[in-house]
Order: sequence, then C-alpha cells, then structure tokens
Amino acid sequence: MTHPDQLARAINRCKSLSGEALLNDSHCKVVMRARNDFAQLLMINQQNPQAFGAQLLVEQALLISEQQKRKAIVKNLRKLKRSGKVSIAAVNELQDKLGNANTIIDQQTQKVEQMLTAIRVLGV
Repeated sequence: MTHPDQLARAINRCKSLSGEALLNDSHCKVVMRARNDFAQLLMINQQNPQAFGAQLLVEQALLISEQQKRKAIVKNLRKLKRSGKVSIAAVNELQDKLGNANTIIDQQTQKVEQMLTAIRVLGV
C-alpha cells in the first residue's frame, strides 16, 4: 500500500455498500485487508519509531542484497550463453533463479515502499 489517498477513497466506496453486497465484494475484502495492514504499520511506527526505522534499514539491506544476487545471476546467464557450450538445463536453472529473484525483489520493494509511506503519512 503506497497510495493512502486511493486507499481512503476505496474504503469510503466499500463503506457505502451494505449487507450482502459488502460481503460478496471481493475488491472490498482486499481493500479492508490493506486498510488493516496499513493501520498496523502506522501503529508500529507510532509506538516505536526507532525500532521501525531500524527495521526499515534491515528491509532495505535485504532488497540491496537480492538486487546484487539478481545481477550475478544475469551475469552468469549471459556468460553461459556466450560460451557457446549452452546447456539447456543450466540456462533453465539460471532463468528459474532469475524469476525467483525478481519475485523476491518485487515483494521486498513493496515492503520498503509501504514502510516509507507509513513514515510519510505520520510526517516523521
């Protein structure tokens, strides 16, 4: 969740629904989950900003580490393809690792962005 204004609008839309319509609206289920997750982030930040900041640094370091791993995988994949001795199994293995690295990086990026948004919302 990196756009609190959009979340607020979505929450208001969901609040306008009632009863069965609200229970059956899968979008509202996601919105309310995002609201709860973001509220928890805000609460943690408010209760102990120093610990929150320290955790943000840890998450950023993990992101950088994963980006470096991805860079090494890409380098190895290019080197393997240029070698002329291309093993399909080896290429497939590296491509799988690259896909996994990209997924981890996307998730970690989202986590860091959410934490930074929580800091901005509180004006810290």
